[in-house]
Amino acid sequence: MGSGIEVGRGARISMNATVHRTLSGLRDERTKRLSQKVVARNAAGRYVFTAPAGGFMGNLARAWRPAVKQGRIDNLHFHDLRHTFASRLAMRHIDLNTIRVLLGHEGLAMSYRYAHVDPEYLAAAVATLDALGPKPWAAASRGA
Repeated sequence: MGSGIEVGRGARISMNATVHRTLSGLRDERTKRLSQKVVARNAAGRYVFTAPAGGFMGNLARAWRPAVKQGRIDNLHFHDLRHTFASRLAMRHIDLNTIRVLLGHEGLAMSYRYAHVDPEYLAAAVATLDALGPKPWAAASRGA
């Protein structure tokens, strides 16, 4: 199959400063809570998202579903975050091959399926044709 990062295959994933700051804060808060419960610091500090007693979280859905419900968000699945990531990169003019690498896809076709473009983005793209300045297509039609 190879359409993503395999479970257990270790991968390095780049993150921006906002994500790093947010995840570090979450990990630090979690470490403090777990330390108060006399859980070893090395287990608490290794992961951002942990099982209730610390250590590896084997079932993210157990925490994801209540968080989505508490946030009153309808019809949001964890995997939707990958689509949002790809779409936002595409709308920032990041090339599809870079998106492919970041998502861990083997081919461009799968990345293309992930990179949805917002209708407002499409409208803004068309609006650029109204920009001030010379219109290359107008000169070509007059001179020929």
